[in-house]
Amino acid sequence: MGIHKQAENLFVQMLQEEMERKERDLNLFHLFAESSSDTLPLKIYITTAEGKKAYEVDSLKSKKNISRNLRNR
Repeated sequence: MGIHKQAENLFVQMLQEEMERKERDLNLFHLFAESSSDTLPLKIYITTAEGKKAYEVDSLKSKKNISRNLRNR
């Protein structure tokens, strides 16, 4: 398994653990559907007392995070 895939798997695992911790601590509810960077754009939905909000994740975000060019981060 390549280093990028290992990093992606670790990120997903840590995100799931953090969401579960927040769910317990803050009495939240979340659903986690597996996807890969190939299936983006990804939308994250957050439901609050004010309603449901959708946030779209940039499909190039994973590449921008590792770019040496600061304008791409």
